[in-house]
Order: sequence, then C-alpha cells, then structure tokens
Amino acid sequence: MNRDLKGLRLRGLDRRCGARRVASAEDFGILGRHGAAEVRAPTRQWFTQRGLTLNEQQTRVGDGRSEPCTFLGDPFGPLWYRKDGHGYLGAAPAKQAVQRGTGRIRELLRPGNPGSWEEGQAERNRVLRGWANACAYGPRLLAYRAVEHYVSERVRHLLRRRRKVPSRGTKRFPAEVGFGKLGVCQLRRLHLGAPAHAAV
Repeated sequence: MNRDLKGLRLRGLDRRCGARRVASAEDFGILGRHGAAEVRAPTRQWFTQRGLTLNEQQTRVGDGRSEPCTFLGDPFGPLWYRKDGHGYLGAAPAKQAVQRGTGRIRELLRPGNPGSWEEGQAERNRVLRGWANACAYGPRLLAYRAVEHYVSERVRHLLRRRRKVPSRGTKRFPAEVGFGKLGVCQLRRLHLGAPAHAAV
C-alpha cells in the first residue's frame, strides 16, 4: 500500500496541499489542509494505472475539523480536552476496541480455568500490555479505565469463586488487591504520553 501511495509524494501533492497519508494493509486515508479534489483525482488515476480500483462507496471527502469519521474502526475527527474543553483534531480508541480487550480478559479470568494464579500471570499481563499498546493514541484514559474496571471485577469474581466466599467479595478483594498484591498490570500506570493531535 505504501508503494502504491508514493504517487502522492512524487506528484508534489504533499507539499502543495499539506497532505499526509495514513495507510494499513488495504485501507488508507489522506489528510490535507486544502485541495481535496486535487488530491483525489490523481490518486485514483495512480491506482488505475496499476490495475487497482478505489472503492467509491467507501471513499469520502470531508472536513475533519467538523465531520467525524472512522478509520480502521476507530473514530477520527474533532475532540475536546476534558479539563478545559479545548478542541483539537485526533483519534481515540473505539468502543469496539474496549470490547476486544475485555473479551480476551474474560477468557483468561474464567473461574474454571485450571492452574494457579501465578501460572497465568504472565499471559494476563502480556495481553493487557498488548491491548494498551494497540490503543495507545489519542485520549485513551477512559478506555483504559473501562478495561481496568472490568479486570478488577473479573479478578474479584475469580477469587470469590475459588475461595468460596459467600458475599460479592468487594471488601475482601478490592481493586488494590488485584493491581497490587496479585501483580495485575494497571493500565493507567503505563506511560500515556501526549495524545496525537493536530491543533485546530
């Protein structure tokens, strides 16, 4: 995909239109300050010359400063800082990304899984860190918090079942037990860094 998109640079459109490309295996987006039509036509021609066809139904031109869109399942468009309401252009993890993280954790923290807690510890933290790295862009604090809450509830449920605690176990197994004594990776302690954004 990157090879086929090099026409953007060769034709000088990145300089004239302030355009930047974002690509995956089969999808790509072009971000520019102006000249959307000027970029779209030669891009289509470049693909046609190589026997490729743009999917017109999934191709759109919009103003990212005011029109949210999705790329690879994640929302992209105008965002706002929670503290002061300052607006910026960027991306954030989608709800589906949170569901993917919690789905894998559900499998690893089922009460019926054989083996001791220590035997599964490395795998659980590997999955959590991998998910966090995949979603390490934009304002991901809320996504991290949602997964942490889910992990805490699943750890409590597993411990309560294994130790046959008749109550819900909220006092005996608070979140601090899982993320502290039991060594579960706490996502919000990972380096968040600055959210990727462009000022608007």
